[in-house]
Formats: sequence, structure tokens, C-alpha cells
Amino acid sequence: MKKFIILIYLFPLYQATVFAQSGQDISKQLWIDFNPDYSLNPESKIYGDIGVRRELENRDWWRLVVRPAYRTWLGGRFYLSAGLGNFFTFNKIIDNRWEIRPFQGLQFNWPQWQTPLNHYIRLEERFDYNMATWKSKISGRILQIRNPNLEIRNKYQNPNFQNQIKPNY
Repeated sequence: MKKFIILIYLFPLYQATVFAQSGQDISKQLWIDFNPDYSLNPESKIYGDIGVRRELENRDWWRLVVRPAYRTWLGGRFYLSAGLGNFFTFNKIIDNRWEIRPFQGLQFNWPQWQTPLNHYIRLEERFDYNMATWKSKISGRILQIRNPNLEIRNKYQNPNFQNQIKPNY
């Protein structure tokens, strides 16, 4: 029975026939990210990412990402996170865009083995602004599920293996 449960959690890692984009949408991109975090106390921390993204084949745009967040312990194995993603896209041909993505997430460890599985569920709302006219639109919602995110916890290594499902609603 334990082998069956392990296979259920490892099955989402197999992605041989799963495609998130059509063949025309795939491009080579360079992402450079810096991910700082600061612990306020043992139960909460401020974290986020700052980065630059650019398509290598088409140099008509580049994107600046600033996404601060806050995480706090709810008790037991549960953590609540919330933040505000800012995506500034600078274009040469069309108007520049500013996308705001407020998000909230729930993180928990289950089951409690020697190497616990770290689950994370996050819901984002997307607001897109044209920076030339400042007209906005709600461009969608994202439900992000990382299941499992295996973490080997010791003081020398912390590799993360994750599977993300991002359907647009």
C-alpha cells in the first residue's frame, strides 16, 4: 500500500505527453532572477523575486519582474502566503504593459515521513494595464499547484523538484 501511495505522488512528475503551449508559442527565453528572503521571526518571513526576462530570438521586448510576498505559519503543518506580482513589459513595436498579479497561497507538508512532501496551492488574479493609455482589463486567473515539491532538508543541499499546473480560467 505504501508503494502505491508513493506512486500517486510521483505520477505528476511524468510529463512526456503533457503540453502547456502550442508549438507556435514556444520560444527561447533568458530569465535572470534574484530570490531574497528575510525571516521576521520563526513563524513568518518576507520573500520574493526580482528578475529580468527576455526572448532571445526576438529582441522586441523585455520584462522586469518584482514580486514581494509575505508568509506566516497558521499552526500545525500549514503556512499562508500572500503577495503582489508586478510584471513590467517594455516593447519596441506595441505599447508597454504593466501586469499586476495579487496572489494568496496555502503551503503544507504531508505526509510526515523522513522526507515530507511539500504541497503548495496558489491562486492569482491578473490585471493588465496599457501604460500608454492606462486602460486596464482583467486578463484571467491562475490556479497554481505544486504537487509534490520534494525537498531534501539538510544543511548542505536543498534541491527542489516540482510540477506546476497553471490553467487559465
